[in-house]
Amino acid sequence: MSVIATVIERADRDEDVRRIREAMFGRTGERVAEALAAAVERGEFRPGIEDHATELASHILGPLYFHRFTGVPWS
Repeated sequence: MSVIATVIERADRDEDVRRIREAMFGRTGERVAEALAAAVERGEFRPGIEDHATELASHILGPLYFHRFTGVPWS
């Protein structure tokens, strides 16, 4: 897990590491958009939510990664 944390942290400063991050996580928004579109079809969400997949993924996955990598307990 420390490798993932290092890639995420260093990607802002290092173009080569940024490419690695994109290879690891670059399609996350697409996958979330697909899941949201399926949920819209089932009537679980209103149409249009899938247009915000990247933002939603960052709000959901960011805290999960932070918690996992830092061990900071949920408050």
